[in-house]
Amino acid sequence: MLFSRLADRYVSLEIIRPFLMVVIGVIVIMLSVRLTGDMQLIIVNKVPAKIVLRMILYQMPEFVILGLPIAFMIATLLGLARMSKDFEIIAIRATGTGSKRIMRPILLMAALVSALSFFLNEEVVPETTRRSQAASEEAALQSENPDSLQVANIMFKGVDSRFFYVQVVRKPDKQLERILIFDSDPGQPYRVISAQRGTWNGHTWTLFDGLVQTYDNTVHAFVSAERPFNQLDVDTRIQLEHYLKGEVDPKTMSSTELKALIEATREGGQETRNLEIEYQSKFARPFATFFAALIAAPIGLMFARGGYIGFAISIILTFFYFVAQTIGEGFGNLGLMPITVAAWLPNLVFGVVGSVFYIQVK
Repeated sequence: MLFSRLADRYVSLEIIRPFLMVVIGVIVIMLSVRLTGDMQLIIVNKVPAKIVLRMILYQMPEFVILGLPIAFMIATLLGLARMSKDFEIIAIRATGTGSKRIMRPILLMAALVSALSFFLNEEVVPETTRRSQAASEEAALQSENPDSLQVANIMFKGVDSRFFYVQVVRKPDKQLERILIFDSDPGQPYRVISAQRGTWNGHTWTLFDGLVQTYDNTVHAFVSAERPFNQLDVDTRIQLEHYLKGEVDPKTMSSTELKALIEATREGGQETRNLEIEYQSKFARPFATFFAALIAAPIGLMFARGGYIGFAISIILTFFYFVAQTIGEGFGNLGLMPITVAAWLPNLVFGVVGSVFYIQVK
């Protein structure tokens, strides 16, 4: 029993060290990809370095989550290959410890990392993504082209029966200009709200100097009532920030917020498959680390004498993981695959293949 605990601790340390190094490496690679754009902001657009640094730091949790599965897979293969090279795997087996027992601390660590990833993805990433976007807007304000903070001609359908059009959106001070809201609820008389200007705070839009027109339900749809107003509060049931880029960004939402958006969108009679897939992915992606370990650990032991053959196989399997992810999302959005299966397809594939290897390893 004492030896098993010592072996668990030793195996764990052999995985943790390369795991941390690979995570750092993945972060460095992701930072280098955006380095050119960040340097241009500082040198060309004269944006203060501290603002650009905030943009980068607030993206770090997202980078970490993206790198955890591949980092743990590579670390598992590197750790087991190093132990095999120095005959340490053989020494542990000589004590009567089986391969499945050797894999236990690896899978346990993977489960803990997956739980940490889920916490970061649920509680940290939405907030840091919003702050990163806010820093990006501040950078645009500090640059030589602050007009990038002004969005023109925004048109979209809300989560209910209303359609929205805003000619000008000024993001820094949350100002709206020339607003038009059309309510197409078939159970009520059609209504159009127009206003010269307005502001927004969360779901609520405060409109000024406008007009509310109600149409009858006849074929000709004549104006049956008309009421001007100086100020009118409208509960839009949406976060305007999500629509400024033309689509909702699930990265800025927790699973609870995304579920509420799905339910409200469904009530409005709109298609929600893509949002439902993103909702399921908020659970599936964090647990990719566990399934990566489930397939990497037995491969590392099966090819222990083959040096880095197992490492090469893990790279190939990583490629197929992303292929399965793309296929799942594509088929799910087309309605050719159940939503839950579409979101969990890569994990299901790795789980099945990893379980086969786990059973075969001796």
